[in-house]
Amino acid sequence: MHWITEYIGLPWRDCAYSPAAYCCYGLARAVLPRHYGIDPEHLPLTTLRHDQHQAIQVLSREMILRHWQPIDAIEDGCGVMLRTKKTFHHIGIGVKRDGQLRILHASVGSGVSLDKPAQLLRLGWKEIKYYRYGR
Repeated sequence: MHWITEYIGLPWRDCAYSPAAYCCYGLARAVLPRHYGIDPEHLPLTTLRHDQHQAIQVLSREMILRHWQPIDAIEDGCGVMLRTKKTFHHIGIGVKRDGQLRILHASVGSGVSLDKPAQLLRLGWKEIKYYRYGR
């Protein structure tokens, strides 16, 4: 059984980082170190507890400016940023399951889900960007 099944269907909760519920930032913060060995020390959970929007902006800036390189297509373990307006405000992780690459993310109403990029674009996301972690 793929490790992802322990996350799929969990509820979304604002500023959540626990095995019972996640926000998008909390999910990325839980999954990246545990399943991909990526534990960026500059993404403190204290930021999440105070302001989820600020936490997402910290991760977005980190993906754009520091140890994350932009890539053209989704890969297993990549960081994913999504936007509906001018700024990116939602994050996820690229995950390979059964030979297919999809985006693992947590959102209001859906909770934790695994979606194809094209599916997310049809749901109203305007742009999706992918980043590979590397120092």
